[in-house]
Amino acid sequence: MVTPADVAKVTRTDRLKTIKLGDLRVSPTAQRELNSSRVKYILNNLNLDKLGTLTVSARDGLYYVIDGQHRLAALREFLGDGWEDVCIEAWCWHGLTEAQEAKKFLEFNDVLTVDSFAKFKAGVTAKDPIPSDIDRIVMSLGLKVTRNVVPGSIRAVGALTSTYAKFGPQGLAKTLWIIREAFGDRGFESSIIEGVALFWSRYEGRVDPERVIKKLNVTMGGTKGVLNRAGLKREQTGQPVAQCVAAAITDIYNAGLRGTASLGSWWKDGKAVAS
Repeated sequence: MVTPADVAKVTRTDRLKTIKLGDLRVSPTAQRELNSSRVKYILNNLNLDKLGTLTVSARDGLYYVIDGQHRLAALREFLGDGWEDVCIEAWCWHGLTEAQEAKKFLEFNDVLTVDSFAKFKAGVTAKDPIPSDIDRIVMSLGLKVTRNVVPGSIRAVGALTSTYAKFGPQGLAKTLWIIREAFGDRGFESSIIEGVALFWSRYEGRVDPERVIKKLNVTMGGTKGVLNRAGLKREQTGQPVAQCVAAAITDIYNAGLRGTASLGSWWKDGKAVAS
């Protein structure tokens, strides 16, 4: 039997509200980037009875979409001229900050397919500790996590996150510094980040960072040259790409060294295969 106490437990904290489409906005920091292909798919298969109810946040006299921006974009395109004055019902929260909106976005999309970049950026806005610290490290090096092709841009949030988890803040910072100094803005690919991190974590204290940078900088083809060497090693060993990148960097570093100065083979003691 359902008691009043049970009912209280399932009471929603948001409220259903009628809102003009023209009053709706999408937060650039608390939301993922708009996917035009998804909007087109929704539009081509639009069924107003199954469109669902948007979830929004009332803030600064406007309503910011927390869940449903692709449905909203498709609806605007479907309605055409005059869409601003059309009213819809939406579940509405009041009093949320932008960080709290980002938290809600992550909660709503926890069971949906949301790309890692969107989740990372929302995590930064929501002030989640790990994404925020990664973002701090990236910015401290004059770099930026963004999809835009601009100087110092990094898109590989999966590699940033895994490197941070395995090697900590200092490991990530040193990895990005080496890549920036060796390759400039073109080196921040996932496999390069992960490979450099593996190399540095294993040989820290044994290698000269300036030699690493110089040797990588003069390697024919830059990151392409490293990846080509790694590709050959992958064919030979069947090991993961990041491990093969680390092995290629080891060979590049060893070139011209003799005796104890040489690091030897990346594969020499079997530790390298544990990424």
